[in-house]
Amino acid sequence: MYSIRIRGKDEKVVVAGAGYAGITASVILDGKVDLTVIDRKSYHEILTRAHLVAGGLEDVQENIIPLNEVLKGRYTRIVRSTIRSIDLNERRISIYADDGVEHIRYDHLILALGAEVNYGVDGAREHAIGFRSMEDALNIRKRLRSVKDGGSLIIVGGGATGISLAGALSEAGRTLGKKFKIKIVEALDRILHGWDDYIVKSATDLLKDKGVEILTGKKVMKVDDRSLTMDDGEEIRSDLTIWTAGVKGSSIEITPDVSRVKGYRIEVDRFSRIKGYDDAYAVGDISAFRLDYDGGSGYAPQLAQTAVRQGYKVAMNILNMMEGKGVIPLSIKKQGSILSLGDECIGVIDGLRLEGELCRYVDEFITYNYKRMLYGDSSAKFAYEEDPIAGMITLGRALTYVSARYTLALLTRFYTILGMGYHRGSTKEAEYPAHCIMMQMMTNRLRR
Repeated sequence: MYSIRIRGKDEKVVVAGAGYAGITASVILDGKVDLTVIDRKSYHEILTRAHLVAGGLEDVQENIIPLNEVLKGRYTRIVRSTIRSIDLNERRISIYADDGVEHIRYDHLILALGAEVNYGVDGAREHAIGFRSMEDALNIRKRLRSVKDGGSLIIVGGGATGISLAGALSEAGRTLGKKFKIKIVEALDRILHGWDDYIVKSATDLLKDKGVEILTGKKVMKVDDRSLTMDDGEEIRSDLTIWTAGVKGSSIEITPDVSRVKGYRIEVDRFSRIKGYDDAYAVGDISAFRLDYDGGSGYAPQLAQTAVRQGYKVAMNILNMMEGKGVIPLSIKKQGSILSLGDECIGVIDGLRLEGELCRYVDEFITYNYKRMLYGDSSAKFAYEEDPIAGMITLGRALTYVSARYTLALLTRFYTILGMGYHRGSTKEAEYPAHCIMMQMMTNRLRR
């Protein structure tokens, strides 16, 4: 435990960024502090589903949460603006306003600015589509319609984002009535660097079955309107190039200079505080949290689950300080890995290998539980606690959800078969659509 002086319950907390880490921290603090949340958008995006939106497999509205729906505290202010600069010594954030620049003071700052697309290659910004937002996903979906049957789609980057997107886009071709030639170009000698070997092999096999070609050890040197040039001089034709190869930090000015890893990730201590400051935190993709605090090595992966847990625990520590309690060091441990590839899914949780429907339903539950947490469901918050009892409660909720999804799937199939029978001459033919509509409504409600 680590103790720190109390400053009172009327403290001003500013959360910069409403991504996974920022929105989670904001929801925990909402109604308990004088809270200001700053983001360029008026909504939060569930980006782990963005590949499904790009592939036309899910609607964008299912994966956007307006900030004013989950942040309703009396002293909560949502500011839609771009941050100009941050002064850590003066405890001041400067944002662009209609009449110039507005300065916002804080007692505690939670920096959750995430990361931006790092093109870094000649022509990439001009001729490739980045993939870091729902707007990007919709842009990809729109562009797919103009790609002709047999057209070539190139995804640069073989990380989780690129691999998931490739799986979803292979399904998009089917729904659009087209056959796309999809290639993944990865500079390293394997895709999904750092992921479990089972997931890597399974993803590779699944993508090959879907007709996706994986090119490893290929570095892109130049991007043109209709082609990419590799480091060995080879040119690859492309009707649509999507860039998922790397990210960089926000271009926002922070003074004084802070210690960074890889040029943009802000180094933090085991409480996720920016080094040298006990009132400023960095969470999510922009932070570099050392795993050796828990006996690991390197830095915490830039994943949604990491960001959510950081945001949750930092917010809880701020509330603990206000109540005169000690703060608890963060423990950032990977809970497992799930990779969605359109209609396919593979994962490993606590050594248990998941695939098929079970994997999809577990993946759905994670998103479902996250949404419930944002909307104030106290039982959903147990998923982000370290307490064993909280873990058992979450496991019970997950089992209930997955069991219900299996039941609904089985019933839907039963009614589908039954409906086919009605169509062949049953006198109850008219009842079939009602049954199907009822089952679909139940499924949609459960997903929400």
